[in-house]
Amino acid sequence: MQIRNPAVFSTGIAHALAWVVVIWLAFGPIYQGTSVVPVGPGETPNEPTRTSASLIEVNGWQVLPILLVPAALTGLALLTVLFTHTGQARRKTLLWLLTALLLVFYILGSFTIGIFYLPSALVLLLTAIGVSTSRRKTNPGLANRRRSDNCGIDPLVTTRLIENIRRFADGQPLLGTVHRHEWY
Repeated sequence: MQIRNPAVFSTGIAHALAWVVVIWLAFGPIYQGTSVVPVGPGETPNEPTRTSASLIEVNGWQVLPILLVPAALTGLALLTVLFTHTGQARRKTLLWLLTALLLVFYILGSFTIGIFYLPSALVLLLTAIGVSTSRRKTNPGLANRRRSDNCGIDPLVTTRLIENIRRFADGQPLLGTVHRHEWY
């Protein structure tokens, strides 16, 4: 299997990793504990009771926006890679900005939940490095053409369109079409 755009693939992996962490932190057993009930003298000791709770159960739903920050950053990075053209300075700048923000989130939260986002941050960092250093070949005709030229339409298509308009006005058969002759 050949990957058409490795940047999209790796950014998608970073985004998926961020969502795995969000779901696990929100609903997984993050807090675990053991409790023992004291007993009086001569009584048999009770078995320890094990408890666990999720981050939302302990801290409430107000932690969800904090958990969603890395997923939002990687989602924006994925949209940036999907909807900008290779080699655009805007693509590189946005990707580096989002990567830097995710790394800042990781560093600031590394003593609590930030450490869980390290794999996502590293994959996004590798993507940003790869996008910045890629030297993908582009079509020189398309790369050098100004955006206003023919509205981005291929010159051959434009030439054929103009020729067909002229032929239609003169009553001649059009280029590249099948002509039916009616037989009565």
